[in-house]
Amino acid sequence: MDDNFYFDYSEYSRKNWVILHICCELERVVKKMINMLFLDREKLERIKNQGKNLKSDIVQTTHL
Repeated sequence: MDDNFYFDYSEYSRKNWVILHICCELERVVKKMINMLFLDREKLERIKNQGKNLKSDIVQTTHL
């Protein structure tokens, strides 16, 4: 396991592990975003702008 959570044998299945792993990853990402929101606003704005630029590039290429 990756030390974020443990299963007893009755819960041990691939589906349960995947769901819990996704939840742990989402929690990690949300914590980083909140941290950036309060402590590193410039980095958060750069990431948002990169997403906007990527989205506009995708739209332009689909209309060619």
